[in-house]
Amino acid sequence: MLRFPVNHCQYINKDLSLCFEPNRSPIDDRIFILTVPKSGTYLIAKIFENFGIVNCGVHVATDIIQDNRFADEQILRVQPGIYTISAPLDISVDLICPGQFAFGHIPCSKNEQSLLGVFRKVFSFRDLRDVIISLVRYYESRKVKITKPERLVLYEKFKELLMGSKKMFYWFELWGSEIETLIRYMSPWKDCQDVFQLKFEVLMGDYGKEHQISLLNDLCRFVGLDIDEDKIEEALRDSIGSDTLTYSGKRSSYSQWWNNDIDELYRSYGYEELNKAYGYK
Repeated sequence: MLRFPVNHCQYINKDLSLCFEPNRSPIDDRIFILTVPKSGTYLIAKIFENFGIVNCGVHVATDIIQDNRFADEQILRVQPGIYTISAPLDISVDLICPGQFAFGHIPCSKNEQSLLGVFRKVFSFRDLRDVIISLVRYYESRKVKITKPERLVLYEKFKELLMGSKKMFYWFELWGSEIETLIRYMSPWKDCQDVFQLKFEVLMGDYGKEHQISLLNDLCRFVGLDIDEDKIEEALRDSIGSDTLTYSGKRSSYSQWWNNDIDELYRSYGYEELNKAYGYK
């Protein structure tokens, strides 16, 4: 028996099975994009769409989904929590069909590996210092529901401050441990042989166009696409800098804001050690 709320919209595909999205592309496999937060989730989704793969339109977590399919985009950008629905991962993954993809920040345990075993999996990661700066900007622009009075005080201080060391301090107090734990639990995906490794900085062209195109060529082969280089470059041009759901209009860079105080927080919460595990100095 499905455990979705009555008002959650599901379709019936040609096999008479329930699904998030009835359309599909001609590739044989299902795809799941696993991303460290702020490591190109919606950018990679946009690239896949430009490759012709069908987006299921849901952001999947272990026990909920964020259903973007029928959401008011203006509300979704500010209050995405309004569109979350309770949905265990074992149910969610069954609603993703061949020729489609979904995405989420899924930890890597035996259960998640088993549930995603038949998927073509892509794991995107990024320098965690840039991730933190991007998350500070993300939480600044969103409305977050805070119920505990002591956390509400911290949140109000965080919201009223301009970007800088003090604002960063409150971000770490509110979300630093939670985000570090999530990223740590995701890190084993980096060592899985059946997972395509996508370094965000290579995707963005930081290592040069040759490496960028080579990465996407390898990605296409991994998911079963036969696309020539001109099509890859076209998809890339139409994706990078496009108005995706979480794109703020400017790429976040830690170098603009980093100082000794922030670095001390970064190290005390365990991010320095974790960043090295992801291959960053």
